Amino acid sequence: VPARGPTTGGTVVVVHGVQFPEDALCRFGDLFVPSTRISDKEIQCVSPQHRAATVVLEVTSRDRSSFSASYIRYTFESSSETAEDDVQDAAAAGDPHLERLVPDTARPGDSIALIGQRFSSVGYCAFSDPTATLQSRATVVDSSQVTCEVPEPLSSMGTEVTVKYVSISGTSSGGLTFRYPETLL
Repeated sequence: VPARGPTTGGTVVVVHGVQFPEDALCRFGDLFVPSTRISDKEIQCVSPQHRAATVVLEVTSRDRSSFSASYIRYTFESSSETAEDDVQDAAAAGDPHLERLVPDTARPGDSIALIGQRFSSVGYCAFSDPTATLQSRATVVDSSQVTCEVPEPLSSMGTEVTVKYVSISGTSSGGLTFRYPETLL
């Protein structure tokens, strides 16, 4: 409450729910802002600056291990919205999209970056081959990049695996090829 505000941000938003953590963050689309906990059933946060769009407003813990799933909508309004804004808004929704891995070869314990679009706050990287799938928690840099630690491969896995990003918003289609160093296996 309220469910809308200006693109310039600055609107105090009250969110009602249950068992909000002490360290809660409000997530407006892909933008995180701190909150003030009024009680375990109510928090306040200030809307960030955002282009004109309707986004999902979620509450998440600071470590992003838990999140709300109520799909509350918040609308950033602008009096000068154009047809191009509508196209951009439509493109912002949907499943994550992977474009590349940096680097695409690394050792277990190393960090890799997944570059793409529509990455959300809670997700993981899935490293798969026909024999197994390994998960590694993702750290969101922003909506276009996440980082993951490369997991130790199982002995049954080959040197080439497929990497996908899995989140509350969906799973990236396709996947990208990742290679473990030959000397590792």
